[in-house]
Amino acid sequence: MNPSRLSADHELVTWGPYGLVRHPIYTSTLCLLQATGLILAPWSLLAIVTAAFILGTQIRLRAEDRLLASRFGVHPLRAALTTPAPSRDTLKPEASFLPTSFPYETRLNILHAPLESIDEKALADACEYNWYNQTLCKVNDSLVRLGVVEGVYHWHKHDEDDEFFYVVEGRLLIDLEDRTVELAPRQGMVVPKGVVHRTRALERTVILMVENAGIVPTGD
Repeated sequence: MNPSRLSADHELVTWGPYGLVRHPIYTSTLCLLQATGLILAPWSLLAIVTAAFILGTQIRLRAEDRLLASRFGVHPLRAALTTPAPSRDTLKPEASFLPTSFPYETRLNILHAPLESIDEKALADACEYNWYNQTLCKVNDSLVRLGVVEGVYHWHKHDEDDEFFYVVEGRLLIDLEDRTVELAPRQGMVVPKGVVHRTRALERTVILMVENAGIVPTGD
């Protein structure tokens, strides 16, 4: 894999079979090599070829890890790339593949009290994280949050809470069960409670979110 093969519409997949193997082609190629070698080649030659294949694959995997980390802000040990517009028929996440820990910088403290000026741009410009969520203020029973994101969030839902997303800069993709919604700057959308969704950004994107104060950001 090289940067020229990682296009803007690629996304990171870490559930289903990709939670068990890095990519099916590596496993299938190794199995095919072993089967062919057992039939046609001496044991010594098979051992040499297998060792060379494993060594070459390890070198390739390290290069892929560096490329994926530079793009998605993570260092996946098991991942694959697919092209856009995920089909929920084939990519629907199963509960057993949802992550139990999250590589996000989520800050639930309320940063500003009433009557304090909020400088969203200064906060966003100072952000050094790939997926950052900071609660800005409380309005009645709701919270306003700042998000600076690049990469892919996990599939999740909120059983009792709606979420509002508003794009300040960049582009935000919201994957739903049957479609993907793309939001440009000055566009927003409400994701109703109970709707399974996933947010992702192919470039650095700044967003504002409004949601109930008791919501769990990573989902129910």
